[in-house]
Amino acid sequence: MASSPSLALSGKVIIITGASSGIGAAVASAAVEAGANIVLAARRLERLEQEKTSLESKIASCTSTLFCNTHHLQIHLF
Repeated sequence: MASSPSLALSGKVIIITGASSGIGAAVASAAVEAGANIVLAARRLERLEQEKTSLESKIASCTSTLFCNTHHLQIHLF
């Protein structure tokens, strides 16, 4: 019996680059819905923070979220 893809991601940590829009944002959303812990990286900090807000509404409990702005090489811990 094959395992469910969502069960395979539950509790895993996934690093997603280009997470502020497009495919990266879609992958982040799907990973959160599958129960994964995510680390997001993107060049546009403002768009990344908007994506963070959107994703937090899908997360039942969020203790900390790490976001990396690759354009300025800054790491922000919220």
